[in-house]
Amino acid sequence: MIGEDLKKFSESRVMRTIAIGLPNLEKVIIVPSKKESELKDISEIKNSCFLDEFLQLGYEKNGSVPPIVFEQVSFSHPVFISYTSGTTGLPKALVHGCGGLLTMAKEYFLNIDPGKQFNFLSMSPVGWVSWNIFVSYIFAGITMIVYEGIPYFLSPTYLWDLVDEFQISTLFFTPSILDELEKRNYVPSK
Repeated sequence: MIGEDLKKFSESRVMRTIAIGLPNLEKVIIVPSKKESELKDISEIKNSCFLDEFLQLGYEKNGSVPPIVFEQVSFSHPVFISYTSGTTGLPKALVHGCGGLLTMAKEYFLNIDPGKQFNFLSMSPVGWVSWNIFVSYIFAGITMIVYEGIPYFLSPTYLWDLVDEFQISTLFFTPSILDELEKRNYVPSK
């Protein structure tokens, strides 16, 4: 279970309750977005730690990285849970299996030249299911650039500047961003 920042300290109480209700939970990883978040006391959340501490668990005592051991699991073994938006009722939990990510990776391998540098820019919130699906791009050696925010806030050309700077091969963004770019006449130059 991963918690993104403890924006309001009351959220730690909710995470604590969830962690208690999951007897097989191995670790709660809190990813702070601000340095001051790391100063918060998370000891009341069962098996919790901040991301930096979690990453240190991957090293041997002498600082070396141990060999990776892969566990064989079924095609439907759960990898992550995403939730529907709730626009047509209460949000529903959707359990995604590793087979879905494997299938996506297969599609990328079949459709992308593995000998060519491929850079993918996503302009969608990392909380959306699209982020979880895009993680499988990494299996195919694709470079992921993730931008969460308004792409025209800093300047009218900011989105296109990113495309140029990172030599983007594929760009993913929401229809609302496209609509707004068209309304503002923020189009790429030739």
